[in-house]
Amino acid sequence: DVRALQEPVSSFGNAKLVQALYMSRRASIEELVANRLLDDEARKRGISRAVLVEQEIAAKAPAPTEAEVTAWYQANPQRVNGATLDQVRQPIRNLLIEQRMDAARTTYLDTLKAKTTISIKLDPPRFEVSDGGRAAKGPADAPIQLIEFSDFQCPFCQRANPVVDQV
Repeated sequence: DVRALQEPVSSFGNAKLVQALYMSRRASIEELVANRLLDDEARKRGISRAVLVEQEIAAKAPAPTEAEVTAWYQANPQRVNGATLDQVRQPIRNLLIEQRMDAARTTYLDTLKAKTTISIKLDPPRFEVSDGGRAAKGPADAPIQLIEFSDFQCPFCQRANPVVDQV
């Protein structure tokens, strides 16, 4: 929670507080797992995590070419706010390097995760919704309960009704 509560609100878009907290906790747990996997792999190889990252991640994230920087600049005019290519060349290069490093890290971590059993037991937020004593179908102790809110005078609800019945 300490890590999760340090995240800026803007990281979660329009998520409700409970959902934002879950997303932040999940990201923090994923980061802790990733660090543990990297540390364990480095220990197995007898090297430091920094050397492992250099060998398995940085080496597989090639530096962007000048053509790629120019292509990004031309494809994203709204993001550079009228700046010239010379003004934003280095920030674009840094962004592309960061994206490639993230992709290489994700790929490498996926290979490490495939070698071990990882179980994250953080449940997503759940909301209790009352059925208001209305009619129900199926057993009362079913593991999943669907509650339909519908207006039978609405043409869209009427069209959806057969599908909801099928579900």
